[in-house]
Order: sequence, then structure tokens, then C-alpha cells
Amino acid sequence: MRGYSTILVGVDSEPGAAPALSRAVDIARGSDAELHVAHAVYIPPSWWGAGPTAGIDVSHLQEASAESLWEIVEEELGKHPDLVVHRHRLEGHPPDALLDLGETIGADLIVIGSHGRGEVASFLLGSTGHRILAHSGADVLVVKHGP
Repeated sequence: MRGYSTILVGVDSEPGAAPALSRAVDIARGSDAELHVAHAVYIPPSWWGAGPTAGIDVSHLQEASAESLWEIVEEELGKHPDLVVHRHRLEGHPPDALLDLGETIGADLIVIGSHGRGEVASFLLGSTGHRILAHSGADVLVVKHGP
């Protein structure tokens, strides 16, 4: 198996975060690699006017979601105090933000979780995983979240 030196794991949803993070931690420990954990905050352009108009504080909802996600991340990382970990909170479209960070840090492996969507849904909706697979210069591991 190829050893890695810099691993980037993107975490974005509570169900998908834990399996991807756990796998990335295992690989980082086995490779003696640095681990970068990143979460991208993104407000789609369609929400720019809709949130305030509907009386929704989108930034508050995003912060609450991110806090919950980081609790899961910190719980997993707390099990491995000897692991070198860098945490990144990114802003922007998640696949582009992760690809940019991966290039900046020289990641040789990017680990992402799967949401378990079928091929048709991925094709119609687009997919962070598909974009990263298509554009990354690093190896990419997509960790399945379920059936």
C-alpha cells in the first residue's frame, strides 16, 4: 500500500462525517501522515435573498450545523491525541474549496464521505465527490456512508 504524507478529509454532514473521518484517521496513523480536516460553509446564490425574505437567519443555521459537525469531529480526533491534525473552516462551494485547499497543502490523498445517493440523483444534482474525483491531482477515497 502506498504511504501518504498529507491527507485532507472533507466533512460536511453529520451522517457522512464520521465514517470518512474515521477512515482518514486510520490511513493517517498507518502512514504517519499529517491530517487536515476541512468543512466548507456555502450559501447557494438562490438563498442570498430568500433567507431574510422568509425570516430565516441562514448564517445562524449554518453556524449551528457546523458546531454540531465539529463536535463529532473533535470526539473522533480526541481518541488519537498523537495524530498531527490541522482544522480548516472554508467558505465557498465545497468541492472547489476542498480542491483549492488540497492543492495549497499538497495533499496526496483526499478522503470524502458518500451520502448514499444513487447514480441518477448524483447525475441530476451534481456531487462534491464527482467533482473532486474529476479535478483532483491527488488520490481520492470516497467512503460509503450506508447502503
